[in-house]
Amino acid sequence: MIAPNSEGFWELAVGRLVSIPASYTRPVLSITEVQHALRCSVDEVGRVLDAGFPLYAVDGGLRADARDVFNLAINSGSSRTLAEVSAAYALRFAIDGPSSWCRRRHWTLHLQLECPSANRSWLVWPLLAAPSAHSAGPSSRVECGATSMYSAIQDVVGSADTIRSPALREIVVDTLQPGPRYARVPIELSLDEAWMAKHNLVDCRSATRTLSRMIEARGYRVRECVGWLAGPVASEHAWLEVEDDDGAWKSIDIAFHVLAQLLLPDQVKSDVFLGSKPDRLLRSECPLDSPLVEHVDCVNEFSCRTVATARLS
Repeated sequence: MIAPNSEGFWELAVGRLVSIPASYTRPVLSITEVQHALRCSVDEVGRVLDAGFPLYAVDGGLRADARDVFNLAINSGSSRTLAEVSAAYALRFAIDGPSSWCRRRHWTLHLQLECPSANRSWLVWPLLAAPSAHSAGPSSRVECGATSMYSAIQDVVGSADTIRSPALREIVVDTLQPGPRYARVPIELSLDEAWMAKHNLVDCRSATRTLSRMIEARGYRVRECVGWLAGPVASEHAWLEVEDDDGAWKSIDIAFHVLAQLLLPDQVKSDVFLGSKPDRLLRSECPLDSPLVEHVDCVNEFSCRTVATARLS
């Protein structure tokens, strides 16, 4: 194995990268920003580019897709990239295990929606009034102005549990058997099961949809959940809930499982996300095939940004 950040390290990482298809790219990062995200030297980022990392000509300069940069970083094994450090920090709640999740928490979600284009509307899927509801709720989104805020509150109670059904456990094992790699991809690709399977990739939406299909085929009831992982920097997330043989609803989170075993293998138990529900997942009305936040008819999409926080209140 090549030592992190040594000669040949980044070349190997680029060789493993499954880049975002050109038709889905959003090249917004400069080479300097790529170097910052990888937390590497000028020489190292030069080796990354020489190894064939994809760049695109934009307005007379070269830019990279932020998802390509994230996917390169998160699976690099460097341990120092922004993607690895931030994801490990976001998952630190799992270190103490599910026994620390069994409490009621009152969260306040706050979204700051920004874009230089005037008179453009933001659409936001609201949080569910009852996070344990079986239905995803009414198909209605909150409309906000060009520069606006969205706030909501939700009480969440986590749980510490395990999957009882042998059939469900078999499906989970089969899903994890190929050793999928975590990646950020557009929603359209995430829900393309053939494309994700071909490249042995997984993200939260793809894992949720694949498991949902397989588990429903065995006659079990499921809930496809989309919402936010609470924190100082809240992030979009999707997970599956299934009614187990004991009548209890259990959470199965393949994406968090893969990330935790990649980034915190010696600190997070392997079954933490296979049955237990974290007390910091805020469920929304958003269906699995829709973005949580959307800027309608925006002509400056590269300048849009959503700043999300979710804090205890």
